[in-house]
Amino acid sequence: ITIIHHDTPFTSRWPLVTGQPSCISRPQHRPPTPSTKMELSILPLLFLLAATLQAQSTNAQPSNVRGRRPQRGLEAETSPKNQATGFLLVDLDAQSASMSMAMMSEESTSEFVGATKSSKAPNDRGKQGKAGKGPDLQSRIEFSLDPWLPHEDKDDAAQRLAIPSLTQPFYDMVLDVRSTMSAVDLELIFSTNGNWMAGLMKLLDTKYFLENESVQDSYLITSSPPISIAQMESGLVKVGNILYKNAEPHLVAGPGKYLNNFEGRGYGNGARIPIIKTYGNVILKRKGDPKIQSFADLVHIEPGRFASSDPAEAGSYNNYRDSVYNIALNNPDMLGVSENAIADAAALQYRLFDEAGAATIGAPMHRSVPHTIATGQADAGLIFLHLAVVAMQENPGVFEAIYLAKDLDGSTDDPDILLIGQDPLEGNKVGTFFVLRTITDVSEAQETARENFILDLRSSDFTDILTEVGLLRPPGFVAI
Repeated sequence: ITIIHHDTPFTSRWPLVTGQPSCISRPQHRPPTPSTKMELSILPLLFLLAATLQAQSTNAQPSNVRGRRPQRGLEAETSPKNQATGFLLVDLDAQSASMSMAMMSEESTSEFVGATKSSKAPNDRGKQGKAGKGPDLQSRIEFSLDPWLPHEDKDDAAQRLAIPSLTQPFYDMVLDVRSTMSAVDLELIFSTNGNWMAGLMKLLDTKYFLENESVQDSYLITSSPPISIAQMESGLVKVGNILYKNAEPHLVAGPGKYLNNFEGRGYGNGARIPIIKTYGNVILKRKGDPKIQSFADLVHIEPGRFASSDPAEAGSYNNYRDSVYNIALNNPDMLGVSENAIADAAALQYRLFDEAGAATIGAPMHRSVPHTIATGQADAGLIFLHLAVVAMQENPGVFEAIYLAKDLDGSTDDPDILLIGQDPLEGNKVGTFFVLRTITDVSEAQETARENFILDLRSSDFTDILTEVGLLRPPGFVAI
């Protein structure tokens, strides 16, 4: 019997609630003594208890992991359930923690064990509601947000994004800082789709802020799934108990389809500029999990155990959903011999996304796929290759990525290999991101900050940064 104690506070570098067990006690070989004979005599009872707990775990209502991002070196704070409107934060189901390790490789177990403390086991099918509502909860703790701020419906992601609010109970939750302020005089307000955040952070840190020192003390940058339209319409940006007013962006970035809508509402100013191209998607799974080895193995994932974005995040959700269908349709041999590729593709898409809903922690969040996989709520999921690189870099030993490529087979758990990229399979949806000025009135200082940032986004330095994070330039791009 191996006993795993989880009494050490979780630590986390970036997205995941991973940590280290404080103690792993192993069986000791020693001559029998009266006490050890007593221990041996109760072993059958322990095995019976374990079997009972496993049966209860199988038959119980599935739970979801609910916890805000742990502070490094600190225990997550809890409080009694607040009956006021609030956000779900914690859901504990510790009895299945050790079972969650069954499919993990020994190498990745220590990285993963903290995350499984509050999760269902990988073999426990999580009942997933339609439209990404998430597994039903056995218990929950809620915390309310300030009632004088715009109301947020925790069960309606679309309502929150329309504010727009980026409150997300797992990773973007501000409870103990309260502030409402005007952003009208900030030197740079930039609103972008955030899946290329690793490249954005490198650019700000190594180039832009160094060359524009005053902007480092006067900026607002949102790197969530796109909220630029709502931000232009309301002038608001909300996260937890923090609210910015007069926050209409000076500059936006995003995929072409989103910017079509943005420009269609009259918010664009001038021509959009292509700056980034993706390598499409890969399959993300737990390192060492033998269940998923290729695209064909997705047919073995039980409904409700495929990770994805929330449907309210239409860009990434539809990218993943469409890629599953189109890869299956354009590469029918990957699913075996069949006379009806269209039916097979539709059946796979339905199984993964519709039959029981995809596993998600809700919007807005790019980290849903790695979160649900690492915590045992999903077996695998499609994810942008560059987001897989980030997840693997910041959580070493936890993840493995399976290529969906013409030029590569198999998988890698090395982010430095993965960031080299792939030649995506037919049907593996590739994105191109553009930057666009807005009609927001700007001062001379704001215009300077905006134009300098556009220059940096088009620079050869940023081209080099993109190669370091699993992205590339669009065809025909010329650096300036």
